[in-house]
Amino acid sequence: MLKIMCVLSLLLVINAKDDDMDIENKGPYRWFSSRTPYELVSSQKIVVPDGYTPQQIFTINRHGTSHPEKHSRNYMLMKLTDFTTKRGAKIIKNARLSSEDIQSILNWIPNKDHNFGPGLHQKGQKEIKELAQRIKNSFSTIFSTPFNDSDYTVNSLPDERCEQTGLIFLQTIFNNNDITSIPVCHSEDKILMQKNIMSYDSSDMKTYIDLQMQQQKIKVMSEMDRFKSSEIMANVVQMVRERLGLDPEDLDPDLVFFMYDMCTHEGSPSDNGTPVWCKVFSDSDLEVLEYVEELYMFNTVGYGNDFHPQLAAPMYKRLLVSLQEKVGEKVGENRPKGVFYFANTENVLSMYVALNLGRGDQTLNAENYRGMKDLSWRTSKIGPWAANFMAVLYKDEAGKFFVAFYFNEQLTTIKVESGNDCQFCSWNDVEEKLELYKDKNLYID
Repeated sequence: MLKIMCVLSLLLVINAKDDDMDIENKGPYRWFSSRTPYELVSSQKIVVPDGYTPQQIFTINRHGTSHPEKHSRNYMLMKLTDFTTKRGAKIIKNARLSSEDIQSILNWIPNKDHNFGPGLHQKGQKEIKELAQRIKNSFSTIFSTPFNDSDYTVNSLPDERCEQTGLIFLQTIFNNNDITSIPVCHSEDKILMQKNIMSYDSSDMKTYIDLQMQQQKIKVMSEMDRFKSSEIMANVVQMVRERLGLDPEDLDPDLVFFMYDMCTHEGSPSDNGTPVWCKVFSDSDLEVLEYVEELYMFNTVGYGNDFHPQLAAPMYKRLLVSLQEKVGEKVGENRPKGVFYFANTENVLSMYVALNLGRGDQTLNAENYRGMKDLSWRTSKIGPWAANFMAVLYKDEAGKFFVAFYFNEQLTTIKVESGNDCQFCSWNDVEEKLELYKDKNLYID
């Protein structure tokens, strides 16, 4: 009898361990850095103050949820399919996952929608339409006239995802499907094409900037490589091996990143349970993998790149000039009511850095990983799919101008040069802040 009880106890322990793992994999965890679903971040409601009339809206919009690029998608498919073919028998025999999860991995084929591309995922199209409708509803006076080049300025990166986002946005906000194309910036544009800020006429300036960018690239890759080689990452790889019942030689660490990439691409648009490749990770594993991309974003477009303010300065100046022209608009003049840019995560995060938001006390590097939840800078929270920045110029009943800043539709508190915090900030304070940043960081007009 005692022997039977011991066996039963052992079985309970084993089953409990498996149940804990299943619970850990449920959730599902969807904080995927720049591939985070927009609905996790957006306020879904734009705060507009009573007694203030919008005069101008200036936006930078990241493209909506998108398909993986064709070459990277095909390479991931090849690597993962080859893996399941070669290791399938061993996984069936040894894996610690449920039999249902094992079969879903071995029988995995990409979501049907991933075969369609390039461009926006169906979910991406939907979220841009909904965003445009909320903006239209919140600032209806801005969109009281039909779309035209005098009242509305538009530009996009030469990227199909950005162009498609812009078209859907404008067609929705103006209820006009006759809008069939939008302007696209040229390769030398320094407002949207941040990398091309190096193409100055001055050879001395170009040499200096080129050197700065090269040194920063080396720093970023070094931080990422050191973290990928860390004990923390080794533990993630080991846990994945154990869940799949594999030996070290069966699972190359690089393959874990292919699994993660497919997990994020299928997990971000999914509203139905946990995607197949997410099932090999725990939530803590996914936090560690999220941090890998965070090292890249923080040290490329965030506070880890001392040179980044210069990359952001042309857009900052564009915002300043747009607001100045609207505030100074004279009778008979017609300055734009709407300025719309369609771009990438980096362009949105540039404004976040320029306004000195999310700085915190911590520098993100390979040695100081402490989890993701309490970080002041976290791309998942500020740069998801469809991320957006809005600066709205208001006029009150006394004729005074104010400016409010929104990230992902959330009214955002900023600090002006006096040291005061504000949400609906006086135009004089905002102009001073923008002017000082431009004068300090803009190398060339």
